[in-house]
Amino acid sequence: MKKMSIALSLIWLLSCSKVENSDLLWIDIDKNGFSEFLLSDLAVDISLVTLQTSEESFITFISDLKSYKNNLYVMDGIKRVLVFGDDGAFLKQLGTRGEGPGEYQYVNSLSIDADANLIYLASQRKILVFSEEHEFLDEKKLDFYSGNLESINNKLYTVSPSYGNPVSSGFANYTNLYELNKSIEVVDTIPVRTVLLDKNQASKYGYEHFISVVNEEMYLYTPVMTNEKILRDTLYQLEENRLIPYAKLYFDKPHFDDRGNKNIWIFNIINSKSYIICEYSQKGQKMLYLYSKRDSKGYKMKEGILDSQGDAVVLRPLDLSNDMFYYTKKEEFSDKSIEEPNPLIGIVKLK
Repeated sequence: MKKMSIALSLIWLLSCSKVENSDLLWIDIDKNGFSEFLLSDLAVDISLVTLQTSEESFITFISDLKSYKNNLYVMDGIKRVLVFGDDGAFLKQLGTRGEGPGEYQYVNSLSIDADANLIYLASQRKILVFSEEHEFLDEKKLDFYSGNLESINNKLYTVSPSYGNPVSSGFANYTNLYELNKSIEVVDTIPVRTVLLDKNQASKYGYEHFISVVNEEMYLYTPVMTNEKILRDTLYQLEENRLIPYAKLYFDKPHFDDRGNKNIWIFNIINSKSYIICEYSQKGQKMLYLYSKRDSKGYKMKEGILDSQGDAVVLRPLDLSNDMFYYTKKEEFSDKSIEEPNPLIGIVKLK
């Protein structure tokens, strides 16, 4: 209990005031005005992939994307995983819907271990394992909900939220980070946070990029999507199974309006080899902040960075060790026989 109190005090301190810590990367988001520039000015390479649209592969929303051995693994809005070639040709659905072995009702997260040639799907309270040929190999049931999942250094890590737990003051939402071994057995549990609420409340954002992996090092940011009196603005690094503050994003005050509601909602903080990207909203305006660690410069953009057509797009993680990201946008109509085409995917390598 004493260790937990110390940890919570540290989180409160980092969230509410400027911390004088030479090892902590301090990023002043509101130091400059709004920026507006083209993605092509920042990218070494941009490749566009149009996903084949068919009755079996129709997608309205892409919540995650992985690239592995010339294939694209797409987690869509109805929480299944579809496999496409890197040219966009539809290949198959990975696994099937159901309750039996190798089946899932919906997928929470997708991770690929390129060294072991294994594909992991997190589905509620179980993890399914597939081979690189997409054959079902194994599944393990868990005692907890498995959320954002990543494979690092022959281990699996999963972020597990638990909502609506009754406590004396009302309700508590807990977030834990679980370390799993190759047999998908729990090795360690790392408490991330406890949020106390008067009412039983829970909310999620459609894109959950909680874990960043850079050169086999892991970074974590998990948002709180309910109103509270703390601005959670710190990205953490996992070191020896401890979460150490790595970067703090400083937003100008007031962080809250006159009624105590958040002015700023942080959805994701992503770390790559050369950049930190924050996706957030400020007074109802969707924002994207991109910070270059090489030259210590930051760019604050409304909605996102502009593609070649002048549309604002949001960069999402693909291969963070190599500064590779992806974005999605609705494809323009080309075949009138198709009611609505699949999204267009942009694969981006930043400078």
